[in-house]
Amino acid sequence: RAQATEAEQRLRDWSTTERRFVDDGLGLTLDAPDGWVLLKPGNPLVQAPKDARVTLAIPRHGGGAYVVTEPATRGVATADQYLNKVQARRSTERPGYEPKQRVNAILGSLAGRQLEAAWADGATRYREVVVAGLDGWTGFALVAWMPEATASRTNGLDALARGFSARGL
Repeated sequence: RAQATEAEQRLRDWSTTERRFVDDGLGLTLDAPDGWVLLKPGNPLVQAPKDARVTLAIPRHGGGAYVVTEPATRGVATADQYLNKVQARRSTERPGYEPKQRVNAILGSLAGRQLEAAWADGATRYREVVVAGLDGWTGFALVAWMPEATASRTNGLDALARGFSARGL
């Protein structure tokens, strides 16, 4: 058997065996499609805010994702307003961040908003999907990205976004 590369070993060290993230206190669920791996907290493999609820990777296709939650600040009363806040944060984190279209999103029993965006890291162009919602005074969002060449695969960004839901507390 071939010895694992350093990157493969790091992924194994930081991976969990779970296929689903559940936060009953917030009513959030994220079912990971095939190929996506839930990562242990504090991992260095996916760039995410330190207070991310969960991080994921799809190592074969070079993608990553995370879920964040936070109290809605003054002036944030809709899912679209919370999405504005997440978009502003992503714009500072990713040079050349290009927001594209916004559409409505169904997140389990809640209505949310979805943003398509793009950015480049060197020669690689990335497609990003941000799905955001608001439950009472708690904002939540799934931020996920993959190289454009692989983002539309059956287990890509759209499949991950479909697996994100909230039951509305």
